[in-house]
Parts: sequence; structure tokens; C-alpha cells
Amino acid sequence: MSLVLYHGSGALDFNLHELESNDTLARCKRNTCDLLKIRGQQLALEIFSRFPWRLLEASNFFNDDFSVLHATLGLEEYEEARRYQSSPQHIQAFNQIATTLSEIGTYVRFIAVDLAQNREPEKPRDPRALTPKEINKLVYKYIGVNGGYLGDFNYRTHRDFYADLDLDIDPDDIAGTTRLRFTEIVSGATPEVQARILKGILEKYPVNSTPVRTTKLHDEIMDWIRRLSTGSVVSVSPLRISSAVVERALMDAEKLMATSGATSGVDRAHTALHGYLLQVCSDASISVGTEPSLSQLFKALRAQHPAFKNLGARSEDVAKVLGGMATVVDVLNPLRNKASVAHPNQHLLAEPEALLVINSVRTLLNYLDSKLHKEKNA
Repeated sequence: MSLVLYHGSGALDFNLHELESNDTLARCKRNTCDLLKIRGQQLALEIFSRFPWRLLEASNFFNDDFSVLHATLGLEEYEEARRYQSSPQHIQAFNQIATTLSEIGTYVRFIAVDLAQNREPEKPRDPRALTPKEINKLVYKYIGVNGGYLGDFNYRTHRDFYADLDLDIDPDDIAGTTRLRFTEIVSGATPEVQARILKGILEKYPVNSTPVRTTKLHDEIMDWIRRLSTGSVVSVSPLRISSAVVERALMDAEKLMATSGATSGVDRAHTALHGYLLQVCSDASISVGTEPSLSQLFKALRAQHPAFKNLGARSEDVAKVLGGMATVVDVLNPLRNKASVAHPNQHLLAEPEALLVINSVRTLLNYLDSKLHKEKNA
């Protein structure tokens, strides 16, 4: 059932037709945006520009024919739209959109959204990427917004900004104000591109060029750039052998890396691997004594679990790789205890080295889970 965000006069029911009138919407979209803009109806302009609206023909029980402005949304956007129903400002904005569309020749009786039924699973988010909170801080606290427009950008200088950074980005492909376009571009960019955009912003808007562009905020943005530039993060495939402790540690590591960087995730990565090895040894009835260390668990697993009796082709070379991973496991304890935020240490791992540790743990988890699952199904 559709989520109705605006309802004009007449009966409350409607049936959408398969026939789309996208050509009609394309013809009137620019005029609608321009009218909303010149009338100062900023919230209505942002909503109309942001969602993937379609103009659909519809009818009801009484055989009335009319149009419905409709969008099919992902989960987060749908939940956001649902909250609009209780916001007087958004209710007014939808009324303004419908009135403006009707004014220029397309009578809109309803504005409604539906949740995509066959939506793709959400792609794992790169923990290095800017969070929505960070993007908002950059836009509103550092650059500044005036009437929906970003800093002193106009449409031409905003387009030139990306060209000067040698980025193949055309903001004119996105409807709406410069603020809306910038936010959408940054939100959808890779961490590497986000870092280049941030560097460009700091060059265009130097520290202390206005009272709000403080040294503290400038330094925070520099920290974001360092995080974004540290390199890719190895993703962890869904583990077939796991526990509540392991899943919680992996989830915490993702959140910490996203908000504070790789250094903050080292402790949770250590906990995830420790919990995983404990679970595997328990499932395989491998005796490891009380409170075994990571090194003891990994050594016992390799020596006693049947999965490691056959390492396949070039087994001697593979064994050397596992020996190298054993060395990594050996140093995880001192790295966690002496150079992570697990304790109030004076000297912490830098981002590149912290990322190296986390990626090593994730690579080992992926290998172990794949190897043990294959043995279980053999």
C-alpha cells in the first residue's frame, strides 16, 4: 500500500496505471523547480529535486482520472518519507509541489511513495567513507549555506570546481541547488574521490577565511582526509562459524572505523578473531585450556583440526604463508595492549599501520571460515 504524502480533493483511493507519463514530468520539471526557487519554497524544491519522481496516470472507484506524483524508494529514503507525514513543514512543502505542478498544466491529486519490493541488498559501506554527520558538518559548519546555496558557489563555479580537480563529475546532471548537488555528489563518491573534494574545499575556503572556518574544524577535516586516503579495507564475508561476541565485535569495529578511523578499530578486530578461534576450537572439541591466548588458539587449530591436514597444491608454500600469519597473530596482543585505544596508551598505531593490522585479521577470518566450511561439507 502506498504511503500518501499529499492528497487533494476527492476520494481517498487510487489505482496506479502501468502507463508512465515521464515525458510530461520531464517537460515540466525545470519550470516547477524554477518556480519553487523564485518563490522561496526551498524545502519543496529540495524534496522535488531529490527523489526519483514519476508522474503516473491513475483512477479511482468512481472512474475519475488524474495524475499521481510517485516514487519508489529504498529503505532509508522510505523511512525518511514516512517521517514527513508528521511534519507540518513537509506537509506544506508537498502541497506547494502539487500546487505548482497543477498550475503549469498537470493536475496532481496525490503524492505518494512505495518501498521497493525487489531492492538489491545494501552494499557494504566502506568504513573510511564520510558519514552523513560529517558531510553535514562540512556543508553547514565549514563551507556555509545561504538560501540553499553552498558558500559562494554558483552553478558555473560549482561545475568548474570538479573540473579543476580533474574529476569527471557534472553537477548539472543533478537537479536542485548547489548545496543539494554537492551533498549528493560527496555522499555517492568513493573515499578516494571524497578526499580530493575535501582538499579542494580547504583550498577554496582556507582556514579562518570566515569566523566559522576555525582551526579546530579545519584540523578535523584534515583527519578525515587522512582516513579517506589510507587505502582499501578488506571486507569480511558473512561468517558461517560465529558467535554473538564475534558479530558484535565486527559490528563495533565497523562503527569505530567509520567514525574515528582504523586506529580505533584494532581492539575490536582483536576481539573478533579471539572470539572466532575460541568458537571454532569449541565446536571441534579441541582442548585449549583456560583463558588461552590468540597464539595458543591458532597453534592448536592448525595442529589439531582435520581441515589443516590437507593444504592442497603447493602445500609447503601454503604452510609458510600460514606461518607468516601465525607471526601476525603473535603480535596482535602487544599491538592491542600497547598501541591501541584498548588502554590509555600514549603512543598509538598510525592509520596506515592500524589498517594493515585490521586487514590482516580480516583476511585470516575469511580464509579460516572458508577452509573450515569446506571441510565441514566434505
